[in-house]
Amino acid sequence: MDISSISKHYELKPLTVSPNQLLLDPNNPRIVMDVNTHHKFSLKELPNPKVQEYILSVINKEAYHIAELIRGIRSSGFIDKGDDMIVKRIPGTDKYLAIEGNRRTTAIKHLLTEANELKPAVLDTLAALHVKEFIYKNNPELSEQAVIDILLGAIHITGRLPWGALERAYYIYNSYLREIKKATGSSDFEYDVNCAREVASFFNLAVKGVRKEIIVYRVYEQLKKEDYDVEPRHFS
Repeated sequence: MDISSISKHYELKPLTVSPNQLLLDPNNPRIVMDVNTHHKFSLKELPNPKVQEYILSVINKEAYHIAELIRGIRSSGFIDKGDDMIVKRIPGTDKYLAIEGNRRTTAIKHLLTEANELKPAVLDTLAALHVKEFIYKNNPELSEQAVIDILLGAIHITGRLPWGALERAYYIYNSYLREIKKATGSSDFEYDVNCAREVASFFNLAVKGVRKEIIVYRVYEQLKKEDYDVEPRHFS
């Protein structure tokens, strides 16, 4: 599916927000496997400071290379390098969920905890952040999450900022589960080639490629369930 074919289903509206309006996303593929996956955070829970502190502590791990971002911003300020930060408004609040740009959001929030040590010019670049607000246009063809899947897939699956192997597998598997539930009404896993074909169209992949990613993630899940010491970095 060409990314341009879904443009009628969403809008990316330029927006300026303060860092304290941004919320980290526990379902981001780069984060979710280190978050307590036994609990599914609802949109209402996300603004809770304790939830955000927990997610922040997860992303602050060395594996996420946040230190490199922090060093760069501390030295030169937050510079727009052309990679949009994409956010989605949390209904009934002035908060926005970062659906693209969680690592940058984490680095900024970390630096603001030591604001008195930052150069005034650097602080100025953190006061107001230019982001793009994702606005879904209701339609019978694609759900909001399917549109987000296709949009982020164009960036991280077939685009120039690829996710790691397991992050990619997780994202495709999660999209497949949504399609299975839509088709069968059940959350139970089964392999259906028509659902795999639909997911393949989201990400410009072959059906065999989707099946392979499903296998990769299910093997990971089974190994974790049996308490094997397996981590995303073990996948390449």
